[in-house]
Amino acid sequence: MARPSPAQEVPPPPHLPELLRRLRDTYLPTLTVPRVSPEPLDDLIETILAQQNTAPIARRQFAALRAAYSVWEAALADGPDGIEATLRGAGGGLTRVKAEHIWDLLRRLEEERGHLSLRDLRSLPDAEVRALLEALPGVGMKTASLLLLFDLARPAIPVDTHIGRVAAWLDLVPAHWNLQKL
Repeated sequence: MARPSPAQEVPPPPHLPELLRRLRDTYLPTLTVPRVSPEPLDDLIETILAQQNTAPIARRQFAALRAAYSVWEAALADGPDGIEATLRGAGGGLTRVKAEHIWDLLRRLEEERGHLSLRDLRSLPDAEVRALLEALPGVGMKTASLLLLFDLARPAIPVDTHIGRVAAWLDLVPAHWNLQKL
């Protein structure tokens, strides 16, 4: 007999519906329509730039990349040094690490998928999309969840340490759970 998933083993806390109602009433009185990105690769690169960066710097770096490279194939051809120079010119930190992640990401997509696009992720099951994304350089569980939720309009919860801590504090998850189980 198959072992039930953790979600089946532990029922949601009884105060969850009231908590969700209060949050929705306060922060989201009008439900928004999910946006579906025209090119999820753009958003993935922008999310990588946002890691350990402020939003204004990430937007500035992304704008600099798009100004320098009208297509991602040009960034791939320019290599990590060219990408780094572009990022450095836009300001912000960790330019070498981010340049290497972006170049490795582009190289891997070209080698494994034959094109620099993630539009076809829309036709794949959620688990397959997550596995594909998390196998890419610079993409972890939270970044994959962000792309799934905000760019592909798929059910996902981007959880960082702070959200995990608050979820535990509000008794929304069992004490023995960790971020991998959320």
